[in-house]
Amino acid sequence: MASLCIHNAKLVTDTIASGGVLVEDGRIAACLRGNERASADVVIDARGRLLFPGFVDAHVHMRDPGQPQKEDFGSGSIAAAAGGITTVMCMPNTKPPLDSLSGLDQARKAGESRSFVDFALQAAVLPSNQQAMASLWDAGVVSFETMLADGPAGEAYVDAALLLDMLAQAAVLGARVGVYAGDQTVIEAKLDRLRKAGRTDFRAFAESRPAISEALGLARLMEARHATGAGIIARRHPRRGHAAPPSPRRDRARAVRALRPDASSIAEQS
Repeated sequence: MASLCIHNAKLVTDTIASGGVLVEDGRIAACLRGNERASADVVIDARGRLLFPGFVDAHVHMRDPGQPQKEDFGSGSIAAAAGGITTVMCMPNTKPPLDSLSGLDQARKAGESRSFVDFALQAAVLPSNQQAMASLWDAGVVSFETMLADGPAGEAYVDAALLLDMLAQAAVLGARVGVYAGDQTVIEAKLDRLRKAGRTDFRAFAESRPAISEALGLARLMEARHATGAGIIARRHPRRGHAAPPSPRRDRARAVRALRPDASSIAEQS
């Protein structure tokens, strides 16, 4: 593999400083400082441009295996590399889903055979498979994904006791859990009213998932997190076109502010 020197750059680490990098055998062998320039097979003068480490995309849907018409590791990883992303963290909604050791094995084989960048796999945790969390974690998944509402029958954590048990297991493992928050009763009541009104337009879909549903789900999630000590990532449902007050962002912010006393174990994705 050819060696590479990039010099005369603004090197971005925890600071921004003049420098560059020397790459050998596909890995950074040295960071260059100031006007330093190393001998290499390929030498690039960055002419003062910013030089970043590879980025990590923590929310990627490769859909591989099972749904290559939507995406697969080959095309998805090429697109990632073109955008400067060198590691992708893949969601578990594949076919078969990544909710078992078999599903993990198939997803891993797909990535190993087709991905042009590094990848990590995130497993689905459901009321029906949470007993597999430890074996999935030991086999190499980097986190778990779940939902509190608005999922296929039996897949959402509408049962608080099961949610507490799952988060307690995650805390023991030291694993983070990405959670889509919502309140199933609010969603079902909204859906019922919209259907009775004959609403089938796009805005009706947005209105059926109101901001208060997510805020209530977040409040429930935060209490469960505080009770168990689990690390969580509060993921967000986009609501394009929903303009009814109060705004989703304001309701979400109100709920998340309650997390700040223990924010080190909580991350938020918008």
